Amino acid sequence: VSTSNCQELIFGDVAPPEVWASIPSLAEGQHVHAEFELPALGATFELSATPVLGGADPVGVVVVLRDVTETRRAQQQIQRLAFHDALTGLPNRPLLMERMQQALVIAARQKQRFGVLFLDLDRFKYINDTYGHACGDDLLKQVAAQMAACLRESDTVARLGGDEFVLLALDLKQAQDDFRDVLSWAE
Repeated sequence: VSTSNCQELIFGDVAPPEVWASIPSLAEGQHVHAEFELPALGATFELSATPVLGGADPVGVVVVLRDVTETRRAQQQIQRLAFHDALTGLPNRPLLMERMQQALVIAARQKQRFGVLFLDLDRFKYINDTYGHACGDDLLKQVAAQMAACLRESDTVARLGGDEFVLLALDLKQAQDDFRDVLSWAE
């Protein structure tokens, strides 16, 4: 069976060409392992192909094809939860700390300034106590969305927890002027 016949048999007309480029190595007795996405199917597959040798020459091949879509989605979700606040979707403390470390390195290397601004919502406890936690959560989501929408791409706003946020602004020329630009939503 030729490579093109295998491709047509398994995938029809949605086969990814990069996977089949490695198939000739099977003829040389080498194992092939690949992971690829098929956007037309909205799926991710893992392909493992092992030649069956008859003496020194391959006489067949064992192909295992697994749909790993849900596994990859779960891994992405775990990764996202590890570095983002579940309520607001903003970066969390571990991701903020990583970005601050990067900012220190970049600032030192390129002789740039950066700023860190701590934001705490005044009387937030009153909102939770008076209107309930669902209302407080909605307020936090709205504040987070507004802050994120007003930042430059190079900046980060993170939620530390409760009503505490941190803004990391990179490449500042003059701290006051740039923070006014970055925080235009607060005026």
